[in-house]
Amino acid sequence: MEAGARFFMARDAAIAVLDTLERHMGNKSQSPMYSLITTTPNELLDPLKKLKDAAQDYLSLKYDNDDTRDANKFCEECIQKIDSDVLRSLVKRDVHVLCLESDKVKPGPAFRGDGKTPVNDENDESPASDSEMIPLPKGISSRVLNLYRLNLDLKGKLDQWLKLSAKEQSDE
Repeated sequence: MEAGARFFMARDAAIAVLDTLERHMGNKSQSPMYSLITTTPNELLDPLKKLKDAAQDYLSLKYDNDDTRDANKFCEECIQKIDSDVLRSLVKRDVHVLCLESDKVKPGPAFRGDGKTPVNDENDESPASDSEMIPLPKGISSRVLNLYRLNLDLKGKLDQWLKLSAKEQSDE
């Protein structure tokens, strides 16, 4: 679970980099395009650092088996020293919002220019407010909390846990 949580933090950081790049391209007065041979824009520096940190955090677990090979490869691409190499790797994986043509990033079919990821309520990964009651790794899917609740419900203990959760929240 810890590895999964760390990987999803790296994935979310990669999406933030792509969103920032899309927004940067969408803010251009002429046609939206980004050259990978230019200096990395300041607005991308912090998201790229967060991505590299999250990817390195995942890789520090040193999982190496058939199940983690793709995740390891993705995170290794994310920690490359040269920012344009990281961006190139991310855009190659994207192809829907941003596309790569030689050294140019161009809008893909889903390009909106605002860098806002469409909201999908079915796959909401944001943690519930009572998740602090259960020691889960930061970044873990909210589905794990839901699984915990399902387990309590199957054992007939969900009502008791919900009452305790409500009482602790009201004490704050």
